[in-house]
Amino acid sequence: MTQNALACLQQIKDRSAENPAIVSPHLLTLVTKLYLLCADRLTDTDREVFGDVMEQLAFLLEVPQRANLSHQLAYQKQPPQNVVVRLARDEFAVAEPILRHSVSLSDNDLTFIVQNCSTSHVRCVCTRDNLSDTVTDVIVEHDDDGALLVLADNEGASYSKVGWERLAARAASNAELRGLIEQKAAQASTEKPPSTPEAAAAGEAKSQQDEDATEANDRPSAAAGLVTEATLRKAVNLNNIDDTVEQLALLVQQGERFARHCLLQPDINALIILCKAENLSNETFAALIKVRIAQRVTKVGDVANIVNRYRDFQVEAAQKIVTMRREAKS
Repeated sequence: MTQNALACLQQIKDRSAENPAIVSPHLLTLVTKLYLLCADRLTDTDREVFGDVMEQLAFLLEVPQRANLSHQLAYQKQPPQNVVVRLARDEFAVAEPILRHSVSLSDNDLTFIVQNCSTSHVRCVCTRDNLSDTVTDVIVEHDDDGALLVLADNEGASYSKVGWERLAARAASNAELRGLIEQKAAQASTEKPPSTPEAAAAGEAKSQQDEDATEANDRPSAAAGLVTEATLRKAVNLNNIDDTVEQLALLVQQGERFARHCLLQPDINALIILCKAENLSNETFAALIKVRIAQRVTKVGDVANIVNRYRDFQVEAAQKIVTMRREAKS
């Protein structure tokens, strides 16, 4: 951008600060249009200058003008950061387009909004296409079941272990939230590999009654023979996949097909929860990972991280998730 253009913007900023009465919606529109026309060619310094001017003009005007600016900037890849952040914290009528669509909001920006803005802001954040576990960890602490319902319905949301445990705990005392999680889990089982621990453990619940009955009939009983973690590890060491699945199913008291699915599906969360719910040892879990490596489901380089995740996962949380799956099937 030319020095003359920069000088003109600076002059607009200075004069509007001295005499706010000269600020009009038309002036903001002109500056915004100029920015949008030049956006692809602006340097970081240029963008900062535009941002300072647009912010000053916008917040000397009324809500409708700021809402219009919000709509214009929401889909920009590189909008003036200071303007976008301030609009996102503004009244909800102004903030909504930015909260839903702007890719320039950082996790820190979103976390601040969840912690400090209105319930409407929080619920809107929950609809974003991609939410990191940094943000969802804060959302699940929010005292608003409505926000959690929106979050649970968002397939683009990721969760940390702690965050998911908290969401599962809230679902245990909220029938609507629990029903939504179970519904999404059932959909995930037929559409794509689950992306959350709950979906991984509960998502494979059969949706048709005949499949439920088949799996129930397929579940081995304790009378089938003495099975211990030692015999399971022996089956793993003998590279006998069918025997491994059968013994795993006996140990965790699940159907063989479900046990096989948890053992071999790409998402490791299901196996973590299935084994942890029965408090299987780290040694046994590590042995099962050998099966996944042999089947090329898990990479050798990921083993240490997976075993650490298993070690740190809480038995009570795993049992709660497995119980939710069983109740969903009954």
